[in-house]
Amino acid sequence: MSVLLGLDEPESLVYRFLVSQATATLDDVVAEVRRPAAEVTAVVDRLVQRSVVVRHADGSTVSAAPPAQALGAVVADRQSELRAAQAELDTLGELYRTASSGRSLAGLVDVLPGQEAVHTRLLQLQESAEDEWLAVVRPGATLHTPRSGEAAVRARARGVRNRILAAREFVESSPLLSAVVEADRTSPGMTVVRVRTALPAAFLVFDRRAAIIPVRPTNRRSDTGALVVHEGPLLSALVHLFELLWEGADRVVPSDVDAASGGADLDPLDRRILSLVHAGMTDRAAGAELGLSMRTIQRRMRDLMDRSATETRLQLGAAAVRRGWL
Repeated sequence: MSVLLGLDEPESLVYRFLVSQATATLDDVVAEVRRPAAEVTAVVDRLVQRSVVVRHADGSTVSAAPPAQALGAVVADRQSELRAAQAELDTLGELYRTASSGRSLAGLVDVLPGQEAVHTRLLQLQESAEDEWLAVVRPGATLHTPRSGEAAVRARARGVRNRILAAREFVESSPLLSAVVEADRTSPGMTVVRVRTALPAAFLVFDRRAAIIPVRPTNRRSDTGALVVHEGPLLSALVHLFELLWEGADRVVPSDVDAASGGADLDPLDRRILSLVHAGMTDRAAGAELGLSMRTIQRRMRDLMDRSATETRLQLGAAAVRRGWL
């Protein structure tokens, strides 16, 4: 973190050690930071010139200047720079909103050619999200990359909620549910998944201010692109479509944390099994997701049918809704 205070790595190592000591000799510093003596001497000389380190009269003993005195000016400068940057950002944002209000029909949609441009814009939208993003995912139409996954983790950490509407066939062919379960362990309730069949398109909406729609060319080329939709009637239609699809989708319980919130008379594992099967996963796929055998899934489903006095899984689904199991 000292790098943020204007110190490079060797300077940070030396200064951190000296801060923890009343005084130290150059030999003490060399032994602590495990760098060549000539390099340590050069680093100390630089810090002395900047009044970050004080050299004593004997020439071989040094000590750290008080951090607030030595580095406080750097912090003040950084704070001033951040305030100036925020003011410039506010100005640019106002200019953008003003221009957007008079944007032409063609300007409501940007075309991003190629994966690099798509992934760059996706990261920008993820990093700027403040409240919620909505995602519709289908097989062959996902924009997920390791970097976007890391951005999602950072977004959850700053309080951005994520609702994912997944095609039923996508759930079985991807690690989506495993990722959601893991995310829910670290940020409970921040990511919710529902599934349904016949999703018309894949897209993501960020704070209801912009959407990105992956597009694959129809001429069978391997490259992909995307459309970025700005605020306007098309974006409003996408949000409305998402909410309609979400309302009629089957909920997938992401973790035992959620499972404990309802159906208190139902074992959390049974609740998760029931939600996965009810969402359309096969017994084999549900077992693979939960680390159970297909026979275990079938046995526990049979037990649930006995408990609810039902004869078919369709009847079990209806009974589960009535009992609050789903």
